[in-house]
Amino acid sequence: MAEPGKRPNRPTHTGTVTVREQVSPSMVRLTIRSSSVTDGTFVPNGFTDAYFKLVLPDAGGDDVMRTYTVRRWLVAESSFEADFMVHGTAGLAGPWARDVQVGGELRFRGPGGAYVPDSEAGSHLYVADLAALPAVEAALDVLPDDAAGHVVVVHDEPEDVRDLITSLAVQWVVDADLATAYDKAVSLIEELPELPGLQAFVHGEAGFVRKLRPHLRVDRAVPAARLSISGYWKQGRTDEVWRTEKKDWMRPVNDREAQLDPA
Repeated sequence: MAEPGKRPNRPTHTGTVTVREQVSPSMVRLTIRSSSVTDGTFVPNGFTDAYFKLVLPDAGGDDVMRTYTVRRWLVAESSFEADFMVHGTAGLAGPWARDVQVGGELRFRGPGGAYVPDSEAGSHLYVADLAALPAVEAALDVLPDDAAGHVVVVHDEPEDVRDLITSLAVQWVVDADLATAYDKAVSLIEELPELPGLQAFVHGEAGFVRKLRPHLRVDRAVPAARLSISGYWKQGRTDEVWRTEKKDWMRPVNDREAQLDPA
């Protein structure tokens, strides 16, 4: 059993790329076959944001991990799909996904996850950048056909805009300056009409998420239990640096919100 406050250690799985698809100029979809899907150690866990940790060597040869969503489970084929953003040449996972071909091998850990849409919610709000879009699409796949709400996708390349299959209203906010796109998205969301019985999933750049959070928690009175929200990356920070800074950076926000929800 893991110590209190610590995540349990998960085994490292291996897989092989069997299909490669260019979903959009900046997004590659890989189908990954793994014996761990067959033996039950890496299987659906009930969350639409089910994720795995891709294990890659850094420049010094040490293992580092990057987080990706399972876009779709293909258990009968001992496989799963995952979408990778390949925007630019910086980082580790993006260039790896850009270059890996069918037959390429990988190591990963998981699955984790925390969110699943409530089919009884009165309305839904999904806000994401391109890297978080696979988790949004996985949630849209299981929503009722008559679900109401909005999807807002923030990006900096118009060529990546594509249709999403959903009954929810979809708005892409695109600007070559990503910071400007995020500011436009905040204004758009603040101007949305009333969203009764709202459940929200908001994942993107940390500064944007921190701006939007008070609107959702205070202005729209969304309880914490109805809100999956994460500034999972921060402009100008590597994943490793951001993980060490995130708790302190978010502490003032968390302290302000501590009194919003009654025990």
